[in-house]
Amino acid sequence: MSSITQPLEEAIRILRERAEAHGDHVELHKRIAKLWSVYLGIWVEPHQVAVLLALMKLARSEFDPSNKDNWHDFLGYGGIWADLLKIGSHRARKRGVKEDL
Repeated sequence: MSSITQPLEEAIRILRERAEAHGDHVELHKRIAKLWSVYLGIWVEPHQVAVLLALMKLARSEFDPSNKDNWHDFLGYGGIWADLLKIGSHRARKRGVKEDL
């Protein structure tokens, strides 16, 4: 395992653990998006949840850059974001169709 791939491999391991603890990432991010949409009064997409959570981890890393947990989670949220875009979690909004909250 190279020093470049080690954080990625650790992020993958963590994603698998979190899936067991929290369930499917697609359904989880859909639920979070609906809750945030209601709370904020604006439409939030599941892939935006992943981006915002990644930004939170980035902000935390400014306080303690040596905390590897922030970087592993940041990479994990990047993977979730890419997967949500791939499966089209944003398509309904682009077409102007809004799911019921």
